[in-house]
Amino acid sequence: MNSATAPTLIAIALQLGLGLTVFQANPKRKSNQCFLILSLVISTWLVSLYLAFVARTPDSAEFAIREASTAGVLYLLTLNLLRLSIRRNSTSWRNILSDSRIWLFVTAAVAALCQTKAFLKGAVIPSQTAAAPIPIYGPGADKLYAAYIALGFVALIVSYGRDLRRTIGGERAELGFVLIGGIAAMATALLLAFVLDYFLGPAHSIWFAPFRMIIFSLVIAYGIATRKIMEVSLLFRRVIAYALLALYLLALYAGVWWLVIVALRSPSSQNAHSIAHVTAAIVTAFAMAPARGISQRLAERLFISAKQLDFRATMSKTAKILASVTTLRDLLSRFAETVAEAVNTDRVLILLPDKHGFTQQYPPSEAGSRYRLEMTRDQATIMQLETEREPIVVEELRRVRPTAQGQRVMRQLDSLQIALAMGIFARDQLAGVMLLGPRKTGQIYGTVEQNALQVLCGQLAVAIENAELFKT
Repeated sequence: MNSATAPTLIAIALQLGLGLTVFQANPKRKSNQCFLILSLVISTWLVSLYLAFVARTPDSAEFAIREASTAGVLYLLTLNLLRLSIRRNSTSWRNILSDSRIWLFVTAAVAALCQTKAFLKGAVIPSQTAAAPIPIYGPGADKLYAAYIALGFVALIVSYGRDLRRTIGGERAELGFVLIGGIAAMATALLLAFVLDYFLGPAHSIWFAPFRMIIFSLVIAYGIATRKIMEVSLLFRRVIAYALLALYLLALYAGVWWLVIVALRSPSSQNAHSIAHVTAAIVTAFAMAPARGISQRLAERLFISAKQLDFRATMSKTAKILASVTTLRDLLSRFAETVAEAVNTDRVLILLPDKHGFTQQYPPSEAGSRYRLEMTRDQATIMQLETEREPIVVEELRRVRPTAQGQRVMRQLDSLQIALAMGIFARDQLAGVMLLGPRKTGQIYGTVEQNALQVLCGQLAVAIENAELFKT
């Protein structure tokens, strides 16, 4: 084992572990299954790199290069399968493969070409330690292969971008995270090519090469496996905010350090350097809190077109409504309108308890009407709200390992065209249920929206009690 092979073995273990972890999160979900296939393909490529580094004969090096090239072709195919598995998670693998028949045919042809002498004539074992073998390609074979890889990536980017515009909810978020993973992998490759080569040299920067695929896989794994998925725009805002904060604090630290050194006029003195570092650290610590708020506001301005929940404005508006309204009907109506405007949905239902369970009170409907929703306490949605005391998001139920209870809840909410069910609790008892339809923007109900709605429902529970007391 040498300096090049050790990181490769670590990357193989991490990639396989990541693939199995995502698969176990929900083995029946197509995108989780496809991520496992993607992990196996990436691991095959890494194993081929390992075999190339440890090769002692030209024949073994040639074999490793062929298999690495084949794995690269399979990698493009698997990325396309991942796209289709996200978009058509409810369909069968037979239909997904049928839709990928062109990709399958071209991949098989290029993979077969990689196994011929027309593609690779041989390989030369270098004399330097830990150096990769030098391939001897056939006439124009390397250029043809590179052109196919480039065209394949362009086709994938176009397909992912098109699907990103056509999908909503969790599907859009997952596709977005695949694209983010690709950007992160490219950024890592550029970092390795320019920055690390300059500071560490090629002999040491090669240690980090296998981990660029791990970064790509980590981003995709989060988008596929996590239950509380984050909106892509929110992730970008946070990344940009922290990047701006880090750049500002580094610049501030360097500026204060330089000013102190100049003021003391003794750059060679050890005491001057110590005083400068301590002063810069103190100034940076005091500047951190206000700088964080400024960086977040700057990042949000870059995404000014993104519709997001204004928590403070919604809370202020809701507090005024709850304080001024006296009748229950008017209270529910104005509260529902405020929530609908805040989360950008056109479907809000509020159910309050009766002797059989919970009955729709907003939108108002006549007793016995076929359009009046009633839910008994033994129904799956009510039982889960009472036991879990957490919001039920249909998109999250689809992402986790399926259970009998979860499947019943999902079927009931899907039949009602509901995306989120929220319990209204008063004195630790379920005092009502709020049901929200999908958001008109196609975004998911993320953690920010769920937390805000829980606070609003807590205030609504108090206002309902006050309205009932006023009524009596």
